[in-house]
This record gives sequence, structure tokens and C-alpha cells, in this order.
Amino acid sequence: MRFFKLFIIFLIFYGIARQSIYTSSAQETRIDARVTALNSYLTARHSPLAQEAHFFVKTADTYKLDYRLLPAIAGVESGFETAGNIYDYNPFGIMCGSSPCIFDSYEQAITTVAKTISRDSAYQGFRRSGSLIDLAQVYCQGDNQKWANTLSYFESKL
Repeated sequence: MRFFKLFIIFLIFYGIARQSIYTSSAQETRIDARVTALNSYLTARHSPLAQEAHFFVKTADTYKLDYRLLPAIAGVESGFETAGNIYDYNPFGIMCGSSPCIFDSYEQAITTVAKTISRDSAYQGFRRSGSLIDLAQVYCQGDNQKWANTLSYFESKL
């Protein structure tokens, strides 16, 4: 009887371990496809953000955002970090008070913006609706419709 119980426990654990291996592999394949697509797009635009493709995807998954959202914001705000100040690691044009935030790395900037959009109460309308115009009303300081349209364009290309 004891052998039978041990055998059942072994089968349960073997099944769970096997299932998690297959799930992990399927998730990695999905991540790889998104990373590859994002990396290719950013590389074609000579963007230094191409090296962050994996981190963009991983962070988007962590904060339950579309993986294309932050790169698209970077496209609108800094031409994918090919225009403007490239030494502040702020391709998103996010402000700290009255001046652009300065980050220590792109990873810090990506994490900060993802966390802000996914958790800050100001972005609750966007999280509820998913509407880029709702995002623009909080994020953008200029023409909200133009900003949202440009963001939508970049998301469609990524």
C-alpha cells in the first residue's frame, strides 16, 4: 500500500512538472516572437532601444500592458530615442515636475513608465477603456488626438 501511495505521488509530481515545462516553453516561444519582431523594427530604425526588446516584452507582461505600448510611446516622444537628448535614458519624454526625468538606464525608464501607467490613479481611465485618447489626455501635453493617432500608427507597425 505504501508503494502504491508513493507511486501516485510520483505520477502527480511528474505530471505537474511536465505540464509546467510545456507551458514555459509555449510562453517562451510567444515571448521570442514578440522580442524578435520588436527588435527587428527598432533595429531598422537605428534605435538604441533595440537592445531592450526583451526587457520591453518582459516588463509589459509583468505590468499587463500591450508589449507595443511603451515602444510606441518612445516612437512618438523621441523617434525611438534617435532624436533629442539620448543621455537621459528617457525615450518616453516623461516629466518629473517641469523638466524631463533623467534615468540611469533604459531599463529603469521602461520599468518606471510601465509601473506608472499600470498603477497610477491618473491612468485609471486608460486602464479601464484601453483607449489611446484616454492615455493621451493624461500623458500628452499637446494635441491629444494627433498624439493618440501617431501612437496607434506605431503600435500597428510593431
